[in-house]
Amino acid sequence: MDMLGKSMLDTLGFLSEIGEAIEEKNNHSGVVIYTKNNCAQCKMTKLHLANLGITDYTERNTDTNERYLEQAKATGYTSMPIVVLNGEVIASGFQPDKLNELEA
Repeated sequence: MDMLGKSMLDTLGFLSEIGEAIEEKNNHSGVVIYTKNNCAQCKMTKLHLANLGITDYTERNTDTNERYLEQAKATGYTSMPIVVLNGEVIASGFQPDKLNELEA
């Protein structure tokens, strides 16, 4: 890869980090959900949260972003979605009882 290509990749990575920082700043609930495409449990989790009135969360699709996949793997959990509250995993897979604890 030439210098221009590497520079462009570095710039894209930096812009991605800025986007994540803005996303986190706008997420006042502290909830992050790692999801993947075509995931019924992910859809059910988001629907359940919406029914609880919780819509202020950050969704990180691991199928579209390699960094999100690495972050999800680092939690040690393998079932999607992985729901994180203030840096702590509170649910993996569809767990409505655990999600109900988020209700304000």
